Amino acid sequence: MLKYKRIYKDENVMRYEFYPEGKGDVGIVEFVNGRGKIIKHSADDFDSFYATHALYDIDCNKESGTIAWY
Repeated sequence: MLKYKRIYKDENVMRYEFYPEGKGDVGIVEFVNGRGKIIKHSADDFDSFYATHALYDIDCNKESGTIAWY
């Protein structure tokens, strides 16, 4: 599970902070014209597991949210 919130938005760029397990060290992903990339890895995210979920599962129509999987 991870929580995310939008920290920047302009015409072509959206940037989100994400928190593995909803707390701890923050990671940052950015979407430019719909293409995502990792800006900052979270110290709590081993092997980019949470960052990958952030890149593929964040709903860019939302300001914040929670992503859960099993």
